Amino acid sequence: MSMLSPTEEAAVDMTPLHEPFTYLPNLLRHDYAARFAEQAYDISAGIEACVGLLHGDELRRQNGEPPVLNLNDAGKMFRLVVASARMLSLQAERAMDHFEECAEKREGT
Repeated sequence: MSMLSPTEEAAVDMTPLHEPFTYLPNLLRHDYAARFAEQAYDISAGIEACVGLLHGDELRRQNGEPPVLNLNDAGKMFRLVVASARMLSLQAERAMDHFEECAEKREGT
């Protein structure tokens, strides 16, 4: 229960302090192509980081050195890479469909 009176509660700014991170300037935050590019960048950078770790561990194992990841965690990371690549592919397919629909609408008018 609030210790503030209804008048005091109404005066309190309840705007959330957290805003999701984005690389995009405000002007492009609602642009479909810009949002897709931002997501593609994040997903592909994550895939690159995971594959780099997995490859480095494989080289360490081949050289008889201890890996950074145990085999169980390496398997999880590999599945994450596959799922991320699949998700990126599906998002790209949806984006292409969206762009095709936009082009058809423009040609039809």
